[in-house]
Amino acid sequence: MYSRWPTITAKCCRLERPTSSQCPRRCRSRRFWSLIVYDLETFAFIYNPLERAGLDSFDLPNMKRNSDGSTTLYFGPKAPEGLESNWIPTSGKAPLPTVRIYGGTEEFWNRSWEMPDVELVN
Repeated sequence: MYSRWPTITAKCCRLERPTSSQCPRRCRSRRFWSLIVYDLETFAFIYNPLERAGLDSFDLPNMKRNSDGSTTLYFGPKAPEGLESNWIPTSGKAPLPTVRIYGGTEEFWNRSWEMPDVELVN
């Protein structure tokens, strides 16, 4: 297993709008990947009414995919309209997103592939 904390381009704070991270069509994992969003102040899960602290490759059948086969994951106080299945609620907490790759492929380990950074959604 490998963990990576994506760079957040805005200050680490309580978000007022959603943030996204794109998972490419072929994430470099032989087993599975996950994005968990922790509470930056406590390093605990962010508990919310959806009981969703994260999303992973096992959730893909229920998520909306992009035209190129990639999947955009969102986290923040409110889901982008129509993309609730791709959203991790932050419930007013300061988020700490953590990507985990289980069974990374050679491209992952030799660093010829890298997960895109997190971006604020307009």
